[in-house]
Amino acid sequence: MKVKNTMIIIMAAILMIISPGLTAFIIMSIDATSETKGDLIEMKVTAPGVYRAQISRWIDGDSAVADIALGYDVSLLNQRLRVARVNTPERGETDFEKAKSIAVKCGDDILIRGQDKDKYGRWLVEIYCEDTGDNLNNILIEHGWIYGE
Repeated sequence: MKVKNTMIIIMAAILMIISPGLTAFIIMSIDATSETKGDLIEMKVTAPGVYRAQISRWIDGDSAVADIALGYDVSLLNQRLRVARVNTPERGETDFEKAKSIAVKCGDDILIRGQDKDKYGRWLVEIYCEDTGDNLNNILIEHGWIYGE
């Protein structure tokens, strides 16, 4: 079992190097002799500078309010996020609902990477949907909502 666990840790480290910013999901089975007998453990490994966040509400397709978990039971509450590199329609504009619905589909549990704030005090972040690993920024850009255009 020690060799298997060591290999899983090595694989997780390699995944973090190959794809920084993404969460590597590794599922390993527990030794049948353990108390839980064959249950599965999901081990989530995040790269440095990536934080888990919980969306409380989407304002539009590129702005949200979230609680950011910094680790060690420390969180930043009610933080305003801005999806970096993206500019979606504002409320009342064509495709506002479409852009917002794409963002909402990402789910409430996300991973974020970013360290700067914009002139309005919002964190500029890359957003990864925790369930799928998809980069929300890239999805919105594929729909043509690129900042500056």
